[in-house]
Amino acid sequence: MPGQHRLPPDDHSRDWVERIERIQLETTYLFWSRKLFRAVQRIFQTNQQLGACGGNVWQWVMGIYGRDAVMAVRREFDGQTGVVNLFHLLHEMQEHACILTRARYYDKPCRRPRPGGCAPRHDGKSRG
Repeated sequence: MPGQHRLPPDDHSRDWVERIERIQLETTYLFWSRKLFRAVQRIFQTNQQLGACGGNVWQWVMGIYGRDAVMAVRREFDGQTGVVNLFHLLHEMQEHACILTRARYYDKPCRRPRPGGCAPRHDGKSRG
């Protein structure tokens, strides 16, 4: 039911931050894997000797990358309860939008360095 949640708002907010960081890490891993796959692909394409004798290795690399990519995409579209993905997170945030407040955002310490330091607090003072 909208407006009701089982966790206190600050705990709910912390849970969302942890889930956002996990989703970011998994997405970054997927894009890094794609970049690495393409680099290995170029090696096999440009090295004729490796291409001639390393076919089994290339098939193995393609399989690993392909399975990683498919599992990552499938996880993002998984509708099962309890799966950590962007789809569930955004729907939960929409359902409990009252938790997302400017004061809660600005009262949190910076987790990562930002250009120019931390964002100013809602009272205009810097959190740096």
